Amino acid sequence: MFLKRENPKPDRIIEAVRAVGKRGELGVAEIQAAVVAKLGLKVISTPGGTPDLEVNAVHVEARLPWWRRILSELGWMDDVAYFNRHISPTLANEARLRTKEGTE
Repeated sequence: MFLKRENPKPDRIIEAVRAVGKRGELGVAEIQAAVVAKLGLKVISTPGGTPDLEVNAVHVEARLPWWRRILSELGWMDDVAYFNRHISPTLANEARLRTKEGTE
């Protein structure tokens, strides 16, 4: 995920992601910070792996709370399955897809 900023523009982020080997149809979806917070996710800055330093500077990950990760490590709850079952549908419903011309 990447933070929305004036710069770099979404097209530049997509180009940078392609430069590291991502293929297929890539696009931009905006998700409000309030939605991420409501889901209990923490947004953490992480190193981006693209050749564009400005793009890397806005790279983040959304992580489950520490206590959910511990439950997963103890075998009580698989964090990937939890994310796919409970988090992904909300993110997909709340995401606003963007095109070069604006918002869909």
